[in-house]
Amino acid sequence: MRISRGRDWLGYMLRLQNEVNEEIKMEVMNPCFVCESRDYSQEFSGRAVNDHLLFKCNVCGMVIAEPRNINATCDYSNYGDYLIEGNPEKKLAKTKRHYRALFSQISKQYGAQASILDVGCGAGFFVKAAEDFGFRAVGVEPSERLRTFATESFGLKLFASLNDVEGAFDVVSMIEVIEHIPLEVNRVAICDMLKKLKVDGSFYGSTPNFNSLNIMISKENDRVVW
Repeated sequence: MRISRGRDWLGYMLRLQNEVNEEIKMEVMNPCFVCESRDYSQEFSGRAVNDHLLFKCNVCGMVIAEPRNINATCDYSNYGDYLIEGNPEKKLAKTKRHYRALFSQISKQYGAQASILDVGCGAGFFVKAAEDFGFRAVGVEPSERLRTFATESFGLKLFASLNDVEGAFDVVSMIEVIEHIPLEVNRVAICDMLKKLKVDGSFYGSTPNFNSLNIMISKENDRVVW
């Protein structure tokens, strides 16, 4: 009898969670910022990741994260513990290898002393790698923890806000950042970044591949999804 009640209770809770998820899904009224569709489906069977639900655009495949609490704020002031784990010098060397081709292309296009603004620069590895390549590199990072790490590890002075940055740059980069920007402000945020470009400047951006083998195997446990 107890087992039966337990199963009934479990079934009730699952149905309730599905109803809640459907209600949350209805809150996702902002159009996809890639294709402007409003046709979404939930990933990972509606399981929350970092207190967010992941929705995939059924038209273009773009994945967005919506907080379960619709009143939640996008606060990255203390974000990024996983970015500062391990040996910083080894991570810097890996970053230099990874972006060598990009830096060579930038140098070819804008010269050996090109200027780069990296928005959402995390622990500063990309900024430091660009600086060591010979570029004038500037970084913006809202997390005080990561800014402190970058200063102590590499002597970098990162800005907390894009509004604090003066001048225009040959290149504005935004690496693995766009997925963190709430849908309702992402267009404005990107326009603000583009205003920092010179007339003939270039924008470089990347975002995690949600169809990668890692995510297909690890699903919500993959580090990128966190």
